[in-house]
Amino acid sequence: MGPLAFHSVSRQESNRRAAKESRLRRKARTEELQRAIVFVSRENEELQEENMILVETLKQASPDTGRIIAHMKHENTALKVALFECVQTLARISAVAPDLVASIPGVMPSGSSV
Repeated sequence: MGPLAFHSVSRQESNRRAAKESRLRRKARTEELQRAIVFVSRENEELQEENMILVETLKQASPDTGRIIAHMKHENTALKVALFECVQTLARISAVAPDLVASIPGVMPSGSSV
């Protein structure tokens, strides 16, 4: 075997080793990616379940929230009407009996300003 033949055999052996190492690295990387896919898929499923639960919770809470807000608006309107009526009554009383209105704690006498 001459020097060229030896060099050719040595080169072939080196190429085989390099190819084998490359296949092993590719196999390890493929396995790593497969594990990552499994992990990410599980995490995705968990997050989708959590999202579904949160959406359902929001759907259930939303009608209650809307109902409560509507009730509070109704009560607020009723309180405003009652307050307006009290102010009107107080104004009528003040016109007839200003001393009586002045004796009520927290009520400003007619003509007074803050």
